[in-house]
Amino acid sequence: MPLVKSTRVRQRSFRQSSGVPKRGAPRSAVPSAQATPTAPPQPTRRPKTHPVTWAVAAIVIPILGWDVWQSGRESKLPPMPVSVKFRPAVSEPGFVLMFENTSHQPLTLVARLEHPAVRDMKKIGLYVGPNAHVDVDKVSGWVPKSGDRITLENSDFKTWSGSIP
Repeated sequence: MPLVKSTRVRQRSFRQSSGVPKRGAPRSAVPSAQATPTAPPQPTRRPKTHPVTWAVAAIVIPILGWDVWQSGRESKLPPMPVSVKFRPAVSEPGFVLMFENTSHQPLTLVARLEHPAVRDMKKIGLYVGPNAHVDVDKVSGWVPKSGDRITLENSDFKTWSGSIP
C-alpha cells in the first residue's frame, strides 16, 4: 500500500506551527504582553501641602540662609589675638583666668564662662588694652574650676573656645 498523507493532517500541522488560533479572532486582536501598547499613565492627584508646612519652611529657610552666610563670614576672619592662661588661685580653691591681648590695638571681648557639670553660665564683658592682660577670678563673680568651658567673642575675629583641664 502506498503511503499518502492526508490534507487534514497537513492543515492541522500548518495551523499548529503557524501560530494561528483554531477558533476565534485573529492573533492581532488577542491581547498579549507584546502586542498591547503601554497604557497611558493615569493622572495621579498630588496631595496638597499643609499650611503649617509652608509656615515652617518660611521660618526655617531664612534661618539656614543666615547661618550659611554667617559661617562663611566667620571663616574669613583672622584668628583672635588673645592668649588665655590660668593659674591656681592663692586664697581659695579654683583658678584665675588670664586673658592677654597679643596685638597692638585694644580689644573688647565677650567671655562666656560655663560650668558644664552644674549647667551654670555667665557672660562677662572685658576690655583688654594693647599688649596687656586681664584677670578673671572670684572678685569678678566667677570661680573658674577644672572642666570649665571658655568662649571669647569679638565681631572682628574668629571665635575662640577652650577649657580648663
